[in-house]
Amino acid sequence: MAEGNLIKISIRVEPEILKRIDNLVDNIIVKNRSDAIRNLVKKAIHTERIAVILSKGTDTKYFNIDDRMKLENGEYNITAKLPHGKTLVEEQIDLVKSAGFKKIFIIALPEIIIKIKEILGRKKNIIYIENNHGLKTMDALRLLKGKVNSDFLCFFGHDYPNMNLEGIFDEHINNHRYATLNMTWGDPEAKSYLEVNGTKIIYFEERSSKIPHITFNSIFVLNQRFLDEKGHSLSYDVFPEVAKRGLLNGFITDHKIRKVLKLKDKEIVMEEIRKTKKLIKA
Repeated sequence: MAEGNLIKISIRVEPEILKRIDNLVDNIIVKNRSDAIRNLVKKAIHTERIAVILSKGTDTKYFNIDDRMKLENGEYNITAKLPHGKTLVEEQIDLVKSAGFKKIFIIALPEIIIKIKEILGRKKNIIYIENNHGLKTMDALRLLKGKVNSDFLCFFGHDYPNMNLEGIFDEHINNHRYATLNMTWGDPEAKSYLEVNGTKIIYFEERSSKIPHITFNSIFVLNQRFLDEKGHSLSYDVFPEVAKRGLLNGFITDHKIRKVLKLKDKEIVMEEIRKTKKLIKA
């Protein structure tokens, strides 16, 4: 809801409760007492959880849509048909719904959205945003401005987010964070290099390393104010800068998110889906 649509009310609370509310004000995420109370009320009434599927942006100079968004057989990775007949995007939607995310945004090139609509049909809880110009990841994410008014979970279109999505979201919300990245222990070839102090990411760089290191694991949760950040690429521009300001936090897991980047990846993701569904049933 826009600031101009807010309704002013008057409430009475005990001094000790007011003190605890004021302690939430950090002038970054929680700007003032009213902001703190709104955040607490939203949390108490279980604000509709939002998930965003961000089709990969044009973040590298070597970008080519056919190379990065299509498999060897010409399928887009997000709409790739998996061995059991379902597509990756259908499995993504099933997974985020099972984790309690009711509203889902899909940001992608128009031709990809056409394919997704053919698969999913029209659903009220899925909102499509066309990335008409093949924007880089942060520029594409900024298309959400004015469309979200609360924190949201995000992952990339080629990923099967096989992890505790509720866990990372709750960690972010309960600690009033600005940005929370899923992290894991990566091999020397892992693309993102992170330095961490506790849960705070103090250094972020998009590069590999000669030794195993903590790396960004594709899934993240952002406060809606993050959309005001400057920069074009999340990994090359924005995350490194936010880390320097001490506003980037991590949520560590012990496994890697599975990606569909090649034809052989479809079998690997299918095995992960089987494991995930067994855990959900258990």
